[in-house]
Amino acid sequence: MADYTSTPNMAMNIPIVSQTTGPVYATYVNAAFTTIDTHDHSSGKGVLITPGGLNINADLTFNSNDAIALRTSRYTSQISTLSGSASQDIQCIYVSGVDLYYNDGNGNTVRITNGGSVTGAAGTITGMTGSVSAVYTSGNATFTFQSATNVAANLDGRNIILRNAAANSKGLTLSPPAAMAADIAMTFPTLPAASAFMVMDTSGNMTSPSQRDYINAEYLNTSAVGDLVNCGLSCVSSGSNNWVLSLKTNSDGNPSVTDPIQIKFKNVGSGSAGFGTPIIRKITVPTSLTITSSSSFGTVSGVSQELFVYAIDNSGTVVLGISGAWWNDDAMASSSPIGIAGSTSRTIIYTTPTIVSTRAIKLIGRIVTAQATAGQWVSRPVDVTVGTINKPTAQAFTTLGLTLPNNKSEVQLQGSVGNGSVGNRARVFTSVVVNTGVAITYNSDATNGDSFTINEAGVYTIGLTTCGTSPQTVGVTRNTAATTAFNSGAVNDMLTFFNSTGGTNSSATCAWTGFLTSGDVIRAQTEGTDCGASTSQKFYIIKIL
Repeated sequence: MADYTSTPNMAMNIPIVSQTTGPVYATYVNAAFTTIDTHDHSSGKGVLITPGGLNINADLTFNSNDAIALRTSRYTSQISTLSGSASQDIQCIYVSGVDLYYNDGNGNTVRITNGGSVTGAAGTITGMTGSVSAVYTSGNATFTFQSATNVAANLDGRNIILRNAAANSKGLTLSPPAAMAADIAMTFPTLPAASAFMVMDTSGNMTSPSQRDYINAEYLNTSAVGDLVNCGLSCVSSGSNNWVLSLKTNSDGNPSVTDPIQIKFKNVGSGSAGFGTPIIRKITVPTSLTITSSSSFGTVSGVSQELFVYAIDNSGTVVLGISGAWWNDDAMASSSPIGIAGSTSRTIIYTTPTIVSTRAIKLIGRIVTAQATAGQWVSRPVDVTVGTINKPTAQAFTTLGLTLPNNKSEVQLQGSVGNGSVGNRARVFTSVVVNTGVAITYNSDATNGDSFTINEAGVYTIGLTTCGTSPQTVGVTRNTAATTAFNSGAVNDMLTFFNSTGGTNSSATCAWTGFLTSGDVIRAQTEGTDCGASTSQKFYIIKIL
């Protein structure tokens, strides 16, 4: 019978009280103490310690051994990145915010993740410390560089090449000046309320100020009449579809005693200087002219056209005037007030509030404008020019704000075999007399009838002479099908017509002049299916503006 019991975890022989005799009892006790002294809670040497039995309150060393069989490691998020200068934070991995970081052996903070992705392979971008990041977002195909969380970073490089979002797109290269004495900072402006030019000051600040001309026309040493010194012109919107024209100095300021504008006028008086000798007027106060809505000055809606700005010598006080007509410096002009009866004449000089009578004038500027509605000064000018303004070509045509084309476009035809076989309301002509220029394409078509395609918008004149054996209405159409009877088309597209009485030697002529748009198709068209063949038929179309 055993005189001891064995413990379950360390297999120690424990003597039984009142049964085990000495010295065996003492031997068992000594052996048990020896075993207890060597226990380390490993298998067979005591109960294994559970996490509930641990209270780790200092750094826990593994004595250069690996931590193995881990499922995961979980970190407490730090408010900010840990300083790599602290020895306890060297060569450590941790979480700051929601991202993973590593402090290397030199104390550098290395960001490993950013916004759900890896920041990049080692060495891709150096210096990415703290919350600095460079991230690519596939959803909008955008790289985002940040110097801190949600704070954009600067980019420092040589050229930037911009391309379209298409395979093998051509590139647009933005480059700095070839030689710079110092760094240049260029600042873009906010978006203007309407289309505008940008200007840049000497500090690199870009703005879109009032549209004006910056020509510095200093000609005081010449004897020419009407020269300008330190004179510019601004044109700005002023609400309620108005413009305000103002004289400006070369520094873009109003004229003053210390920064005057000087304009030479014809001398219309007598005295020692003699009639016609130039007079210099010095302008030292702000001078402007308000262009009110409903004052069209003869302009046409939707058409680019010119307006001319005049300085008027009103007994020593210079006032501004505007007109649709070009006047030379020898003219003596009177003005009408802006806003009276709509101010619709193109040949009158308009002023406000001062009305002048028989005064010397100086043409100082030209404004090119294309308002959607004539007299509603909503859009900025297309161009503003100050200085010498040459007389427009063919002033008689300035009602439309246009000039004669440099290259004539004309088609003249003679003789007709009748109408097309399918386009049986459109005439077919036999002989080309003239076909020149690029504004008109003549399409000779025995099947569908002849047509004339307009390639350039402008003013055209069209004429038709015809005769035939049957009485009917014949004329010129715009954008009307070749199978449509002339008097069945849209009223606005029946440009001109006449009623043919028919019969031998019966003929008539009609003509039309007006504005045609690029893409318009013109035809000589009949009421019936045919009005017969004739060698006397003639047709012409000429672009005149």
